Amino acid sequence: MKTALAYIPLAERFHRLSIWLAQEAFYWPVGLFYATSRGQTFTKKALAYGMKRQCNKEIAEKIIPTYAPGCKRICRTDDYIPALGKSNVELVSSGLADVKKDAVVDANGKHYQVDAVIYATGFKVGSIGPVAITGSNGNSVSGTDFADKTVEAYLGTSIPDFPNMFMVLGPNSGIGHNSAFLVIEIQVNYIVRMLCEAIDNDIETVEVSRATVAKYYEWLWPALENRVWTQGGCNSWYLNKQGKAFSLYPGSTLQLMYEGITAPSLVESYKLKPLPKNGKLFINKNSKQKY
Repeated sequence: MKTALAYIPLAERFHRLSIWLAQEAFYWPVGLFYATSRGQTFTKKALAYGMKRQCNKEIAEKIIPTYAPGCKRICRTDDYIPALGKSNVELVSSGLADVKKDAVVDANGKHYQVDAVIYATGFKVGSIGPVAITGSNGNSVSGTDFADKTVEAYLGTSIPDFPNMFMVLGPNSGIGHNSAFLVIEIQVNYIVRMLCEAIDNDIETVEVSRATVAKYYEWLWPALENRVWTQGGCNSWYLNKQGKAFSLYPGSTLQLMYEGITAPSLVESYKLKPLPKNGKLFINKNSKQKY
């Protein structure tokens, strides 16, 4: 494979395309992320069968999930399950109750001597870090507000009352089956198109309208209710405290690409404030940016 990628023209592009298409197939034709699809049922049986083949019955009973595939982020690996069956590995599924100076204690009170503890519990999503951003109405967002307050964003890029603010991988733009880089590329292309339209029309301030966001979420929230993330029987970081999948886009990357390309123009979807007559643009307007 390395030789082919190094010496055969376009091999890298075809390889990347094949990975993207294989991952897109989870949406169509497999239908994995639809909670009641035949593809969901088939995938669950197929994955359970594959896991059982890699370990003994005792381990299988501990590791095969009861929730639906895709409900939590799917871990793809060739090494994890076989490693659990090694002689120097003991799988404890009763849960962690306490951590001592040189041991951990499970929920049954049993002590396990340890030299090091790797406490891998996941990560925060919907976070913009310690910075606070204040909008035109005086409201602000900071920390994990995007998750805690269920902030709605058009195409995951723009939120009402926050003029001249664009972002990538914002609320409801995450995906559980394909590359996040593709999502970023789609969003950046959309943002650049909006900025170019603003520059070409002497616009100083752009602010996505509430009507635009409301129309977008009239489709998005009901779509999420039919997906495995909300009906798959698990509690994951995809969901916030209200049980909403605030972080996820309910479609394929191909669908998001179409949404970005066909999104309404700046004039149709944003509230605009013209540039003052004595204002200055930061680029040469005569260049007429292409978008």
